[in-house]
Amino acid sequence: MTQDLRKNPKPPRWSAESARQIAARVVVEAELVLKTPAHFGSGDSPEDTVIPLLVDPYDEVSPLLPGASIAGALRAYLLARQGGYLSSDEFHRNSHAARLFGSIHSDTHHPEQMLLQSRVIVNDAIGQWRHDGSPHDVRRGVKLDRHMHTAEDKLLFTHELWNAGTVFPLHCELLIYDTDHQSRAELIGQFAVALSGLSDGSIRIGARKQRGFGEICVETWHVREFNLRQQKDLLAWLRLGNDHLSTVQGTQSGTDLIKLFSAVPDYPDARQIAALTASFAIDGSLLIREYEEDSAVHLSTLHQGQMKPIVSGTSVAGALRSRMHKIAATIHAEEDAHQHVASLFGTEVDPQNARNTRASRIQIDETIIEGTPADWVQARVSIDRFTGGALDGALFTEKPIFGVNDVKVTLNIRIINPRSSEIGWLLLALKDLWTGDLPIGGERSIGRGRLQGIEATLTTSEGTWTIIEGDDKNSLRIVGEVETLEAYAATFVSGGSS
Repeated sequence: MTQDLRKNPKPPRWSAESARQIAARVVVEAELVLKTPAHFGSGDSPEDTVIPLLVDPYDEVSPLLPGASIAGALRAYLLARQGGYLSSDEFHRNSHAARLFGSIHSDTHHPEQMLLQSRVIVNDAIGQWRHDGSPHDVRRGVKLDRHMHTAEDKLLFTHELWNAGTVFPLHCELLIYDTDHQSRAELIGQFAVALSGLSDGSIRIGARKQRGFGEICVETWHVREFNLRQQKDLLAWLRLGNDHLSTVQGTQSGTDLIKLFSAVPDYPDARQIAALTASFAIDGSLLIREYEEDSAVHLSTLHQGQMKPIVSGTSVAGALRSRMHKIAATIHAEEDAHQHVASLFGTEVDPQNARNTRASRIQIDETIIEGTPADWVQARVSIDRFTGGALDGALFTEKPIFGVNDVKVTLNIRIINPRSSEIGWLLLALKDLWTGDLPIGGERSIGRGRLQGIEATLTTSEGTWTIIEGDDKNSLRIVGEVETLEAYAATFVSGGSS
């Protein structure tokens, strides 16, 4: 450090010629509304099992969504749109995302491309809560033993969450340089495409995004371009400060961001996704437990200011992972089954070797149980196995969701970069869900959690299929080429990786 200061005793003088020569700023504002709970970790390593949230350091209460997290999500989405998921590092260097959000990489053949400064500025967002009660919630989870289906020792953990309905004000700017005359429209188009992922559900924020957390939506966009070469626009941008963009003259507002920008090119979407949406009736009762005083009730979350029962993505993911491992182990060898499951569902975090950690490629939404669940409380008692009588003090009550009043459960499952064999593998697991052979939730040993299929829709790059319950409930009606679905399953059974 001392040696560097001696070589360069004075910092380089600023000059207008070496500056970025910003000619215009495209400012976009919106309100990001959480559709499902979200967890923004504080980065602390607590001694207990509670995973804390990131809060505003000034009041230590308000939710904080860092601008770096938003920018990272926008960058990843734009990369996926242009080059598909899990594209190569070489592609990243010349991508639209690198051009907008900058990049740092070592390239001895092109040293001038080693540093690209970001053109996009994203502010930190302080969340607001617009409903009664607290925006803070707690979600408990436990890791289950795959063979015994019981909780593993010392693997109970607690996530702190911000409830659905929390609002984060988004403010971001795109810098246009004097040298961008020919590429100005292209830059604005790429900026608009990146932001559009916030409103269509493609971008999720926070932890456990693949298990239903962090889904967001945008109701209204506000867009204003400031030409800094014109005195009127320059003064308007300087006066903006902390005011909302909607108060500035010349701002365009609307629900469709792409339409607010003129002449946005049509960028092709290179993402490969297999999406499955399946609706089920509850055959009996369903209980994903949370504890309320001395009673076990079904898991619920705030939705539009009211508590609604839900099916959590973590519960469905755990059931699917266990059953799909069993299917793979039955058809193939146990070692191959582990590799298949790790490739699709991801691996556990290994602090000693983080490079071997893989993220999940299967995304499962957290969904609200539709219909009007009956408000029934069931009393149960533990029986002494020796005397056959009730154990003293072992009376307890539960409040599950019963399959009456047209109650319906919908599961939304997506596979990123799917192989044909993985689609067939998922269809085999869907069969078990459809027939009630794969229950979800707790207390499966007493018959809870069984589902009965009603309708399912599968969409891949090769087409769309609809599976509907037959008239006699023991048959299926499939809309689409049945041979293709059978080929998916046959590919997995034969051991293919295509």
